[in-house]
Amino acid sequence: MKRPSTIRLILLLFALQTFVVSDLLAQSAQIGMNVHDHLLIRESRRAGTELVSDYEGTPYYDEDFKSASVSTENMNFIPVPMRYKISEGIMEFTVGSMYYILDPDPRIKRIEIGNDVFVVSKGSKSEFLLLHTEGPLSVVSRMVVNLRPANDLTGIPAKYSRQADVLFVMLEDRSIVKPSSLKSFIELLPDHKEEVASFAKAKKLSVKSKNELAELVNHYNSLAGGTGN
Repeated sequence: MKRPSTIRLILLLFALQTFVVSDLLAQSAQIGMNVHDHLLIRESRRAGTELVSDYEGTPYYDEDFKSASVSTENMNFIPVPMRYKISEGIMEFTVGSMYYILDPDPRIKRIEIGNDVFVVSKGSKSEFLLLHTEGPLSVVSRMVVNLRPANDLTGIPAKYSRQADVLFVMLEDRSIVKPSSLKSFIELLPDHKEEVASFAKAKKLSVKSKNELAELVNHYNSLAGGTGN
């Protein structure tokens, strides 16, 4: 019997390897994986350590760790306790006695923490943004806190102060645009400009208010065949 050539053996082994890897990836998408094993983690340190140990206010959206589900394009990860740190624009999550820092990696599609959903923008800068309404267009916001340094002479501690959120419209490619006016928002729309303009005029809506911007976006999404919430 004629033995197969070396080239045919290599091709056969390559095909088998490709099948096995594809099968493992498919399984991982179904059963979930550990976040700290499969996403790039910038740093880890013992829980409870802070760069500013004595302060008023909070650098966090919510200081309590809550069960969070992380999703990418291909995977749904096993839930872990997580919280969002506004001052650094990062997620912190715990595994046992350690806690890890998760940067806004553009591979991340969404993170659900309790009743809140965070998404990651794409573009010149990736960042975690709080999702308010979702569809072909979405309304998201960047949370902001300011830090007043401690005054050692007077004994006044450092203080974190929450500032007004910055509203954005997120497009389907996850790029974000900050509408400065109703006119700039209308120009952003790929279609249905006149219908949305008439709707905004009839209801006297503005892009400065989160609720009103969400109403405009939801109306556009209904016209575009998407859904908003």
